[in-house]
Amino acid sequence: MDEIKNNLSAADLSHFKFVTAFAKVGPLLRIKPHVDLWRQNGKSIDAIFGIDEKGTSYQALDFALSNFDQVLIAKVGQGAFNPTFHPKIYLFEGANRCIAYIGSNNMTLGGMETNAESFVKIEVLLPAEQQQRDDIYRTWAETLAVCLPLTQNLLTDLHNAQLVIDEQQMRHIRATARIGQQNPGIINQINFPNYNVVPPSPLPAGLATQRQRTPAPQNPAAPVNIGILNNANTQALVIQIIPHHNGEIFLSKIAVNQNPSFLGWPFTGLTRPKKASNPSYPQRTPDPIVNIFVFNQQGANIVNIANHNLNMVYYTAKSEIRITVPPDVVQNTPDYSIMVLRESALHGVDYDIYIYPPNEANFNHYFNRCNQTMPSGGKPVSRRFGWI
Repeated sequence: MDEIKNNLSAADLSHFKFVTAFAKVGPLLRIKPHVDLWRQNGKSIDAIFGIDEKGTSYQALDFALSNFDQVLIAKVGQGAFNPTFHPKIYLFEGANRCIAYIGSNNMTLGGMETNAESFVKIEVLLPAEQQQRDDIYRTWAETLAVCLPLTQNLLTDLHNAQLVIDEQQMRHIRATARIGQQNPGIINQINFPNYNVVPPSPLPAGLATQRQRTPAPQNPAAPVNIGILNNANTQALVIQIIPHHNGEIFLSKIAVNQNPSFLGWPFTGLTRPKKASNPSYPQRTPDPIVNIFVFNQQGANIVNIANHNLNMVYYTAKSEIRITVPPDVVQNTPDYSIMVLRESALHGVDYDIYIYPPNEANFNHYFNRCNQTMPSGGKPVSRRFGWI
């Protein structure tokens, strides 16, 4: 990701071409500010996306159609042999140099940031090494032979044929396969070396709502039901929290305004006050179902609550959105811990909630993803939040 952003910011480069087997919208949104500036300067972006194995999402292709100069698709997985289109090549070129990245990195958050991947970087100087440049670019020319230009009408046809699917449906398929294939009893007996996964980088401030712009059209022949949320693209809200003794945790109304469908906003239900004279407040109905995992400073999972009905209320007088968590969560969550509220891929569960206290190994990784500040509300330190 850093290599791509750096090259998109380079004044002497003017053409960007890439070929990827699989793509999702997350990394494309993260480079969008660089893409916008690149194209405002009259520079070009051409992309080839594979659509075998349903590894490229509707949202990724829709983004490409709106933001790139030329978009093509490749599908080779047909017929008796049924191979997979699988290359990953990223090419930048200017008048005096050409840079190529060839490796395992798909245009997905895993491929760009969180997986263990590898690539070779090749840089050639022009015109002295024109032959090497031509050798590299031949891969692009040869790939065009198995491509079709993508249009909005073709994308709709591909979605209706279920060759390109929505990211929500992707997660459901992946989660179902994971549940069906793993045997926890055996897996827990195998001591794999620990791999500390760094969370994805934050979405640029203000781009959270861009994910809502391109929901895949509903296909009556292939309904998907993995929860009540419509915004299937945003991975998670990352936010510092200060739990109250009564179990309430204040969320950020700023964050809700940026991405309302992530939290089912606006709320359509009403609270039932204990006293008839007290006002009712907007409440999300039905309660979202959540799994909650709380970790201590040593990284141990000390609270594990499954299928909790999460009360979510908007207190209009102070413009505050609050959720209520069980006492075990409050007792084991220090002030300014990080809460990761992630859309769940499990059927019947809306969110998975992970809470990391200050000084826990993952805390700083997530804190660095919080690129926006909330009003302090009289506290000595303002809380922070971000989207990943």
